[in-house]
Amino acid sequence: MNYRYKATKLITEEMDAQHLRYRVYSKDRIEEIDCSFPIDEGPIAHLLMLSRDDDMDVSCRVFGLLNDIPKEKQERILRVCNKLNNRFRFAKFVLNEGDLNVEYDFPVAMSEESVGKAACEIFRRFTAILDGSWPIIMKALFASEESFDDDDDVGENRILGAAVDALKRAGVELSGYESPQDLLDKLKALRSIPVDEDDDDIAIDDGDLDKDDDE
Repeated sequence: MNYRYKATKLITEEMDAQHLRYRVYSKDRIEEIDCSFPIDEGPIAHLLMLSRDDDMDVSCRVFGLLNDIPKEKQERILRVCNKLNNRFRFAKFVLNEGDLNVEYDFPVAMSEESVGKAACEIFRRFTAILDGSWPIIMKALFASEESFDDDDDVGENRILGAAVDALKRAGVELSGYESPQDLLDKLKALRSIPVDEDDDDIAIDDGDLDKDDDE
Protein backbone atom coordinates (compact mmCIF):
# COMPACT_ATOMS: atom_id res chain seq x y z
CA MET A 1 0.00 0.00 0.00
CA ASN A 2 1.32 3.44 -0.92
CA TYR A 3 0.95 6.07 1.80
CA ARG A 4 1.71 9.76 1.68
CA TYR A 5 3.88 9.88 4.81
CA LYS A 6 6.72 7.63 5.94
CA ALA A 7 5.45 7.32 9.52
CA THR A 8 2.15 5.89 8.27
CA LYS A 9 4.00 3.25 6.26
CA LEU A 10 6.31 2.28 9.12
CA ILE A 11 3.53 2.12 11.73
CA THR A 12 1.17 0.07 9.57
CA GLU A 13 3.96 -2.37 8.69
CA GLU A 14 4.60 -2.98 12.39
CA MET A 15 0.88 -3.28 13.11
CA ASP A 16 0.60 -5.89 10.37
CA ALA A 17 3.50 -7.78 11.94
CA GLN A 18 1.79 -7.67 15.34
CA HIS A 19 -1.62 -8.57 13.87
CA LEU A 20 -3.29 -5.33 15.00
CA ARG A 21 -6.33 -4.09 13.10
CA TYR A 22 -6.51 -0.57 11.70
CA ARG A 23 -7.79 1.59 8.86
CA VAL A 24 -6.01 4.45 7.12
CA TYR A 25 -7.71 7.63 5.91
CA SER A 26 -6.40 10.73 4.13
CA LYS A 27 -7.97 14.12 4.87
CA ASP A 28 -6.44 17.15 3.22
CA ARG A 29 -2.78 17.16 4.40
CA ILE A 30 -3.42 14.75 7.26
CA GLU A 31 -3.05 10.98 7.09
CA GLU A 32 -4.65 9.09 9.98
CA ILE A 33 -4.41 5.52 11.22
CA ASP A 34 -7.65 4.60 12.99
CA CYS A 35 -7.22 1.86 15.62
CA SER A 36 -10.55 1.00 17.22
CA PHE A 37 -10.98 -1.02 20.40
CA PRO A 38 -13.75 -1.68 22.95
CA ILE A 39 -13.43 -0.13 26.39
CA ASP A 40 -14.25 -2.58 29.17
CA GLU A 41 -17.92 -1.93 30.06
CA GLY A 42 -17.84 1.10 27.77
CA PRO A 43 -18.07 2.22 24.14
CA ILE A 44 -15.85 1.58 21.14
CA ALA A 45 -12.93 4.02 21.21
CA HIS A 46 -11.00 5.18 18.15
CA LEU A 47 -7.33 5.95 18.66
CA LEU A 48 -6.20 8.11 15.73
CA MET A 49 -2.51 8.37 14.88
CA LEU A 50 -2.14 11.52 12.79
CA SER A 51 0.75 12.46 10.47
CA ARG A 52 1.04 15.86 8.79
CA ASP A 53 4.50 15.53 7.21
CA ASP A 54 7.41 13.12 6.77
CA ASP A 55 8.78 13.71 10.26
CA MET A 56 8.15 11.09 12.92
CA ASP A 57 6.22 13.49 15.22
CA VAL A 58 2.91 11.61 15.14
CA SER A 59 -0.05 12.92 17.15
CA CYS A 60 -2.33 10.45 18.94
CA ARG A 61 -5.92 11.45 19.69
CA VAL A 62 -9.06 9.80 21.04
CA PHE A 63 -11.75 12.34 20.18
CA GLY A 64 -15.16 12.29 21.82
CA LEU A 65 -14.61 9.80 24.61
CA LEU A 66 -17.55 11.76 25.99
CA ASN A 67 -19.51 14.37 24.05
CA ASP A 68 -21.73 17.25 25.17
CA ILE A 69 -21.00 16.88 28.88
CA PRO A 70 -23.59 18.90 30.85
CA LYS A 71 -22.13 22.12 32.22
CA GLU A 72 -23.02 21.15 35.78
CA LYS A 73 -20.86 17.99 35.46
CA GLN A 74 -17.84 19.54 33.75
CA GLU A 75 -16.16 20.59 37.01
CA ARG A 76 -16.30 16.97 38.18
CA ILE A 77 -14.91 15.69 34.88
CA LEU A 78 -12.09 18.25 35.05
CA ARG A 79 -11.16 17.01 38.54
CA VAL A 80 -11.09 13.44 37.25
CA CYS A 81 -8.95 14.53 34.27
CA ASN A 82 -6.40 16.06 36.63
CA LYS A 83 -6.38 12.90 38.74
CA LEU A 84 -5.83 10.65 35.71
CA ASN A 85 -3.20 12.95 34.23
CA ASN A 86 -1.21 12.66 37.45
CA ARG A 87 -1.30 8.86 37.08
CA PHE A 88 -0.63 8.49 33.35
CA ARG A 89 1.80 11.15 32.25
CA PHE A 90 2.12 10.25 28.57
CA ALA A 91 -1.67 10.22 28.00
CA LYS A 92 -3.43 13.50 28.70
CA PHE A 93 -7.18 13.68 29.36
CA VAL A 94 -8.50 16.93 27.93
CA LEU A 95 -11.81 18.72 28.50
CA ASN A 96 -12.52 20.77 25.39
CA GLU A 97 -15.78 22.72 25.07
CA GLY A 98 -17.83 20.02 26.77
CA ASP A 99 -16.13 17.06 25.08
CA LEU A 100 -13.64 14.71 26.71
CA ASN A 101 -10.64 13.74 24.55
CA VAL A 102 -7.35 11.94 25.20
CA GLU A 103 -4.09 12.93 23.53
CA TYR A 104 -0.40 12.14 23.23
CA ASP A 105 2.27 13.47 20.85
CA PHE A 106 5.28 11.44 19.74
CA PRO A 107 8.65 13.09 20.49
CA VAL A 108 10.04 14.91 17.47
CA ALA A 109 13.24 12.89 17.77
CA MET A 110 11.50 9.51 17.27
CA SER A 111 13.60 7.41 14.89
CA GLU A 112 12.31 5.55 11.85
CA GLU A 113 13.49 2.29 13.43
CA SER A 114 11.43 2.80 16.60
CA VAL A 115 8.29 4.62 15.48
CA GLY A 116 6.35 1.48 14.53
CA LYS A 117 7.01 -0.39 17.77
CA ALA A 118 6.34 2.77 19.78
CA ALA A 119 2.97 3.22 18.07
CA CYS A 120 1.94 -0.36 18.88
CA GLU A 121 2.97 0.08 22.51
CA ILE A 122 1.02 3.34 22.73
CA PHE A 123 -2.04 1.53 21.37
CA ARG A 124 -1.76 -1.15 24.07
CA ARG A 125 -1.21 1.42 26.81
CA PHE A 126 -4.22 3.44 25.69
CA THR A 127 -6.45 0.37 25.88
CA ALA A 128 -5.25 -0.39 29.43
CA ILE A 129 -5.60 3.23 30.56
CA LEU A 130 -9.10 3.69 29.17
CA ASP A 131 -10.25 0.37 30.65
CA GLY A 132 -8.98 1.48 34.05
CA SER A 133 -10.30 5.04 33.78
CA TRP A 134 -13.80 4.43 32.43
CA PRO A 135 -15.51 3.55 35.77
CA ILE A 136 -14.10 6.73 37.36
CA ILE A 137 -15.34 8.86 34.48
CA MET A 138 -18.79 7.27 34.63
CA LYS A 139 -19.05 7.86 38.36
CA ALA A 140 -18.16 11.53 37.86
CA LEU A 141 -20.89 11.79 35.24
CA PHE A 142 -23.74 9.92 36.95
CA ALA A 143 -23.16 9.69 40.73
CA SER A 144 -25.14 11.91 43.07
CA GLU A 145 -23.42 14.75 44.87
CA GLU A 146 -23.62 12.77 48.11
CA SER A 147 -21.93 9.67 46.72
CA PHE A 148 -19.37 11.23 44.39
CA ASP A 149 -15.78 11.02 45.61
CA ASP A 150 -12.99 11.21 43.04
CA ASP A 151 -10.56 9.72 45.59
CA ASP A 152 -12.40 6.42 46.08
CA ASP A 153 -10.58 3.08 46.14
CA VAL A 154 -12.48 1.59 43.22
CA GLY A 155 -11.01 4.06 40.79
CA GLU A 156 -7.55 3.66 42.30
CA ASN A 157 -7.76 -0.12 41.98
CA ARG A 158 -8.73 0.09 38.30
CA ILE A 159 -5.86 2.49 37.62
CA LEU A 160 -3.49 0.19 39.48
CA GLY A 161 -4.74 -2.76 37.42
CA ALA A 162 -3.85 -0.94 34.20
CA ALA A 163 -0.42 -0.09 35.61
CA VAL A 164 0.23 -3.71 36.59
CA ASP A 165 -0.76 -4.88 33.09
CA ALA A 166 1.75 -2.47 31.54
CA LEU A 167 4.48 -3.57 33.93
CA LYS A 168 3.88 -7.23 33.11
CA ARG A 169 4.13 -6.50 29.38
CA ALA A 170 7.46 -4.81 30.07
CA GLY A 171 8.67 -8.01 31.77
CA VAL A 172 9.05 -6.36 35.19
CA GLU A 173 9.22 -8.47 38.35
CA LEU A 174 6.23 -7.38 40.47
CA SER A 175 7.23 -8.84 43.84
CA GLY A 176 8.85 -6.76 46.57
CA TYR A 177 6.71 -3.61 46.29
CA GLU A 178 5.25 -2.30 49.52
CA SER A 179 2.28 -0.36 48.16
CA PRO A 180 0.25 0.31 44.99
CA GLN A 181 1.99 3.68 44.74
CA ASP A 182 5.33 1.87 44.49
CA LEU A 183 4.04 0.09 41.40
CA LEU A 184 2.72 3.30 39.87
CA ASP A 185 6.04 5.02 40.51
CA LYS A 186 7.84 2.10 38.86
CA LEU A 187 5.58 2.39 35.81
CA LYS A 188 6.42 6.07 35.44
CA ALA A 189 10.15 5.35 35.82
CA LEU A 190 10.00 2.66 33.13
CA ARG A 191 8.09 4.63 30.53
CA SER A 192 10.02 4.29 27.28
CA ILE A 193 8.54 7.38 25.62
CA PRO A 194 9.94 10.71 26.90
CA VAL A 195 7.65 13.33 28.43
CA ASP A 196 8.14 17.02 29.05
CA GLU A 197 9.34 17.27 32.64
CA ASP A 198 8.09 20.87 32.75
CA ASP A 199 4.53 19.68 32.13
CA ASP A 200 2.32 20.45 35.12
CA ASP A 201 0.03 17.50 34.29
CA ILE A 202 -3.05 19.72 34.41
CA ALA A 203 -6.09 18.96 32.27
CA ILE A 204 -6.54 21.44 29.43
CA ASP A 205 -9.77 23.34 28.99
CA ASP A 206 -11.11 26.07 26.71
CA GLY A 207 -10.17 24.61 23.36
CA ASP A 208 -6.45 24.05 23.86
CA LEU A 209 -6.45 20.48 22.50
CA ASP A 210 -4.00 21.12 19.69
CA LYS A 211 -1.88 23.80 21.31
CA ASP A 212 1.36 21.89 20.62
CA ASP A 213 0.62 21.74 16.91
CA ASP A 214 0.86 25.51 16.64
CA GLU A 215 4.23 25.84 18.33
